[in-house]
Amino acid sequence: MEDKIISLIYSFQPDFQGRTSIVFLVIIYSIGLQLLIIFSLIIYIFIHRLLSSKYDKNKKLKFDEWYELIFSYLDGDSSGHEFKDKIHKRDYRIFGDFIKEFFLDIEGDDKRRLLNLLVAVDFPDYLFRLMSNRNQWERAFAIYFLGLILYKEKIDLIRKRIFDKSETVSFMAATVLMQLKDAQSIPLIINKLTRDQTKDIRIRLTNILLQYGKDILPEIVPVFRSPDSNTQVKLVCIDIFKNYTHYEVTQDLISLYEITDDRELKIACISTLGIFEDPTLIDFFEAQLSHGNKVVKSLAAKSLGVFGEPSSLEKLIPLLDHTDFWIIKNTTDAIFEYGPEGLEILNHKLKNPSSILLKNIIKEKLNIL
Repeated sequence: MEDKIISLIYSFQPDFQGRTSIVFLVIIYSIGLQLLIIFSLIIYIFIHRLLSSKYDKNKKLKFDEWYELIFSYLDGDSSGHEFKDKIHKRDYRIFGDFIKEFFLDIEGDDKRRLLNLLVAVDFPDYLFRLMSNRNQWERAFAIYFLGLILYKEKIDLIRKRIFDKSETVSFMAATVLMQLKDAQSIPLIINKLTRDQTKDIRIRLTNILLQYGKDILPEIVPVFRSPDSNTQVKLVCIDIFKNYTHYEVTQDLISLYEITDDRELKIACISTLGIFEDPTLIDFFEAQLSHGNKVVKSLAAKSLGVFGEPSSLEKLIPLLDHTDFWIIKNTTDAIFEYGPEGLEILNHKLKNPSSILLKNIIKEKLNIL
C-alpha cells in the first residue's frame, strides 16, 4: 500500500527535466535570433557605407567633370553640346545639387545662358515630371528648383500645386510663384486661404502675399469686401492693409469693427485704423475709450496720443486710474505726447497716484529712479 501511495504522489509531480529542456531551447533560440539580427545590421551598415562611398566618389567625379564643362560653356569656349552628352537622366538628381550652387552665385547674362543650357539638357522637363511624383518631398524639390532657375514656362502646372494635398508642396508653390512675380496666382493663393482656416496657414500665406508688394491691393480689396470671405481671410486682408496703410478701406474697417462679434477681428480692425493715423478718426477713437473690451480701450488710447487733439486729453486722464496695465501704459504714453501740458498731468498723478502700478509706469516713462 505504501509503495502505491508513493507512486501516486510522484505521478502528480511536474516533469522538471522536460520543462528545463524547453526553457533551455527557448534561451538558445532567443540568443541565436539576437545574434542573427546583429549580424544582419552589421552587414547592412557595411553595404550602406560601401554604396555611400561609391556614390560620393561617383558624385565627386561627375562634379569635377561638370565644373570643367560649365566654365568652358560660360566662358564661350564651348556650345554646350558636350555638356548634353555628359548628362544622363539617371544623373538629374545629382545634377540638381550641382547646378544649385551656380544659380545662387551668378547673375545677369551668365544666369540666362545657364538657363538655356538647362533647357538644352531637358532638365526643366525632368522637374515637371517630378511634380507628379507620389512623394511630397520630390514634388516640393521640383517646384523649389523651378523657382530657383526662374523658369516661367508651363507655369500653370505650378499654379495647380497651390492646392496640393501636401501643405509643404502648397507653400512651396505659392512661394515660387511669388518669386516669379506671377500676378495670376494671387487669386489662387487667396482661394487657398478660404479653404484652410488655421492661424498658422493664414500667417504663412500672408507673408507670401506681402512679398508681391502694393500691386496686390487691387486683388485684396474685393476679397475683403466679399460677404463670402470667412474670418481668417478677412484677417489676412487686414494684415496686408496694415503693412501698406491702405486708406481706401478705412470705412470698410470701421463697418466691420462695428458689426463683428469676433474679438480677434474687432481688435485687428481698430489696431489697423490706429496705424493709419487718420485725423478724421479722432471721434471714432474717443468713442472707443468707453468700450468694455480692455484691449480695444488701450488701443484707442494709444491712437489718440498720435493726434494730440486737446479735446481727447480730458477723456484720457480718467483712464490713468484704471487697473489694467496696458490701459495705464498706453494712456500714459498718449498723455506724454501732449508735451508740457501732458507732462504736468503726469507729474501731478505721480505725486498723488491712485495705485502703485500707475506710479511705477509714470516713473518709468519719465525716467525717474
